[in-house]
Amino acid sequence: MLAGGLDEVYPPQNIPLLHRLLEQGAAISEMPLGISPRGRDFPRRNRLVSGLSLGTVVVEAARKSGSLITARFANEQGRLVFAVPGSPLDPRAEGGNHLIREGATLCAEADHIIEALTPLLDGDLGFLPPPPAMREGAGETAMQALWDELDLPGIEPAPAAAVPEPERMFAAVPGTPHHDGVDMRQLILRLLGSTPISVDDLVRASGRSVREISPTLLDLELDGLIHRHPGGTLSRVEM
Repeated sequence: MLAGGLDEVYPPQNIPLLHRLLEQGAAISEMPLGISPRGRDFPRRNRLVSGLSLGTVVVEAARKSGSLITARFANEQGRLVFAVPGSPLDPRAEGGNHLIREGATLCAEADHIIEALTPLLDGDLGFLPPPPAMREGAGETAMQALWDELDLPGIEPAPAAAVPEPERMFAAVPGTPHHDGVDMRQLILRLLGSTPISVDDLVRASGRSVREISPTLLDLELDGLIHRHPGGTLSRVEM
């Protein structure tokens, strides 16, 4: 899974590894050819990694680790989330211990993963009950400066977007038309303010289902326009 175009491998020294993987697998990217990866593209890529997998295992993660972003993606996508426990005194284990506290499956050896995934592999995936999920908001959010991929050497940061005037903020947000013509991004941003509200309250106020608004919430969060607070509440980032 590449963060840039299929012809832009990062880091370049991984090109031989990619060629070996292509012998029995595939390279996947949602970016056009010729596009070099930017820092913000790596978390976007990780949502595809977790979505294509039955489970995500966090082996070691500090409390401010981009790995927790991927764990949150997996949780929201209905995938199993595993975490390897560590000493409470070790900062490198703080993220994994936090995930376990929030409902991730404790994983101390490979057999724990195999045991949990075997029913998914043996059964009909279309008729299996959803795996147990962590508490909503158990992962970290993009606004909390824990996307460690953003500091990868050799990747130029994305140019800062111009901050729109307050009265023109909604017009400046790229639209995501719903099937009935409603712009979901503008609808959600209008309903959110500086006071955090729950997703359930937002769903009721919007008149939409969770399934309808969840993809737009993810896009707005990745774009830095909304903030997810502990407990899963949401607020709009003031421009």
